[in-house]
Amino acid sequence: MNYVKYPENFDEYAWELSSKGHFEVQAVVDGVTINVSFYDNHRLQQDTKLSEELGEEFLTENIIIVDIVEKDKMDAAIRSFQP
Repeated sequence: MNYVKYPENFDEYAWELSSKGHFEVQAVVDGVTINVSFYDNHRLQQDTKLSEELGEEFLTENIIIVDIVEKDKMDAAIRSFQP
């Protein structure tokens, strides 16, 4: 079973995620814990553009793009993930 390993205090700030458009967390996929970066399209475009303007590489591991960074969207994305 694939699932997101939310921090213990996640509920205290979960409401902020949709406006930030980005969240890094660990997830378990096929029994292996991995780092995952969830982005919405708008935030991903902002971050890659900024990196380009600064002459830097944009590098992050295991990017998953969701419509909106919310718990239900992140859960669904991880549950459907096929390595």
